[in-house]
Amino acid sequence: MYKLKKKISHLKNDFDFIELIKGSLTSFLGKILGMTFGYIAGIFIANKYGAEELGIYSLCLTVLSLVVLIPKFGFDNSLIKILNEVLIKGNKTNFISVLKRTSVFSLGLAILASIILYFSSGYISTHIFKNVNLTNPLIATSFAIVPTTLLVIASGTYQALKKTFQHMLFKTALINVVFVGFLVLNYFLLDSYGEIMMLYCGASYITLIIAVFFVFTSLKKIPFKKGRLFNYKNWDIFNISYPMLFSNSFALLLGWVNVLLLGYFISEFGVGIYDSAEKLAALSNLALIAVNSIAAPKFAEAHSKDNIHELKAVMQKSTKMIFFITAPLLLILIVFGKPVLGLYGSEFIVGYWCLVFLCLGRFISSISGSVGYLLQMTGQQKTFQNVVFLAFIINLILSLILIPRFGILGAAVSKCIAIVFWNVTLVIIIKKRLGFWTFYIPFIVK
Repeated sequence: MYKLKKKISHLKNDFDFIELIKGSLTSFLGKILGMTFGYIAGIFIANKYGAEELGIYSLCLTVLSLVVLIPKFGFDNSLIKILNEVLIKGNKTNFISVLKRTSVFSLGLAILASIILYFSSGYISTHIFKNVNLTNPLIATSFAIVPTTLLVIASGTYQALKKTFQHMLFKTALINVVFVGFLVLNYFLLDSYGEIMMLYCGASYITLIIAVFFVFTSLKKIPFKKGRLFNYKNWDIFNISYPMLFSNSFALLLGWVNVLLLGYFISEFGVGIYDSAEKLAALSNLALIAVNSIAAPKFAEAHSKDNIHELKAVMQKSTKMIFFITAPLLLILIVFGKPVLGLYGSEFIVGYWCLVFLCLGRFISSISGSVGYLLQMTGQQKTFQNVVFLAFIINLILSLILIPRFGILGAAVSKCIAIVFWNVTLVIIIKKRLGFWTFYIPFIVK
């Protein structure tokens, strides 16, 4: 009992642990909010419009995620490092200068990407996905590129400030909340079967307006220290951001290439089944996402202070937190996977083993810790980029072999193997370069 009290007393006085707990909890709540409404949207579309319409919606979100990769230019991660360093060493003018330059740069690229997708929607739907019904949804998707890109700047700003709930709120949560509201209004009150992606587009613009208002309000409350001067040149921002652009691109491609190949080799129905299993498997990664939102700026802060001991402490504490939250979620998903999939419709139960393999891959991610963020926040973003690229290639090759033969199960196995390679490789690299293991398994690895 004495040892337990002593341990609790120690944790209460552990600033890093307290900040990790508070930041992770608020991030977790924001993520749960977003995922809950994301699932509600998926279930609503599946039940009211059918699995094929859900597949079209999933494909459009996949295309949106891929297209915004270049406009957001890695700022969703690089701003955490850049703005955190400006907070420590610079002033308010320096901080706002970085936000303005990155916003204008991203906006220009987003407008260009929107125009390209708008005029190529017909070609993409007929020649790539071989489904003319995708043309109008893709046109609607093109209008969502600008707000989706600028929301990255708002979300990254809040993450750098360690305001993790707002970070999650403007990353995806608020869009999903507004989108569900539009779906309900459209179906029950307007009795309309209008374009689902146009409703999503409208939700993204409303979210952006709210985000801009809150960011400007928050900046007025930050206690910047006067007299300090520390500004990033455009080339410095570019040099930090572009490797993160490539690593983010390959990470998203790794996650979405399976959906695209299923749409090519199988059907929109198969995409809908796989996407449902993927969304459920993402539940097992909630802790990793939540902890990452606060761990990343703490990594950046420790690195700016050149404090390797703080870096190691934050990493090991965060990995333990991730494990103890993830393990029960995994068990629940595997045991009750079939009835949960059945919420989408009885035909979705065939995705159970797909769900199992996707969960296994995410479990390896959870016990490995925030390895990607650790490398990126410590100036080793190019190394992370190279490992993610190799993982993407592994997933692509395996998917091309397995999907035509095994369908959605082949897609899940391919992604699982790629994720295991990604995380194990990064754990080994961190051990060699920073001198400590990030793995945590009770009674085996501390």
